[in-house]
Amino acid sequence: MVTLMYNYNNIPFEDRHKVEDAYAKSLEIIYGIQEITTSRQRNNGTRSFLMPTGQRIACYKSGYVRKVSPTSRWYQLNKKYLKETRWTVMNNNGDLSTRRSMCWERELILTPLSRMKYMLEFYLRNYKTNTNSNR
Repeated sequence: MVTLMYNYNNIPFEDRHKVEDAYAKSLEIIYGIQEITTSRQRNNGTRSFLMPTGQRIACYKSGYVRKVSPTSRWYQLNKKYLKETRWTVMNNNGDLSTRRSMCWERELILTPLSRMKYMLEFYLRNYKTNTNSNR
């Protein structure tokens, strides 16, 4: 696995894109994961990758990592957790009451480098072992 041999947080903000680009290039060299980001996606802060197995995974500026497909629905890969959601409503008598519900939330991945590393770990966990077992 590609290791990060430096402290990403100590790199000046304006130089982080160079580290991210180098990491993306290393994914292609070591694992055959090709970056297929369009100029529009790059302007939006999205990075898109094509796995050697044909799957496409995109890392979004919003903090999400998704498996994308032009023919089926997009699938979020971020870890999920249960979160209590609350809201206030007014009943027919004009009284306010609080309602509660448990909902699934997705854990956001804040930095671009972290999203690419998460994507790599997902690929290695779910696809790399499957392709090796077929040989």
